[in-house]
Amino acid sequence: MATDAEDQARRVAGLRSFFEANKDGLENPNVWSKASGVSYNSLNEPLSGAKTPNISIKTLERLADGATKLLKRPVTIDQLIGREAPVPELDEMADAIFGAMSPKQKAEAIKKLTDDLASSQ
Repeated sequence: MATDAEDQARRVAGLRSFFEANKDGLENPNVWSKASGVSYNSLNEPLSGAKTPNISIKTLERLADGATKLLKRPVTIDQLIGREAPVPELDEMADAIFGAMSPKQKAEAIKKLTDDLASSQ
């Protein structure tokens, strides 16, 4: 299980990645913080790497709302911190595929998928 410090570090890393990937629409930390209604330092400290602050869920909600305004598309907290939410349609497809497999086939498929994922990172 991850510690609070590890969770915060993941949130900050995700936030930095999101900003870099969407820099054109978010412009800079000052514009994004104003659109979000959070202080400049609340956003700039994690983005600049000055320190790993404790980013509250409320702050993340506000940053997601501000990003939604600036990017003109919905942005979720999960996207903001690099954790994609599960896609129900994919879960249903996986259940249908794995449900039709024998236990041995299922174990082999999971191992192959896991190995492929590990080799791609």
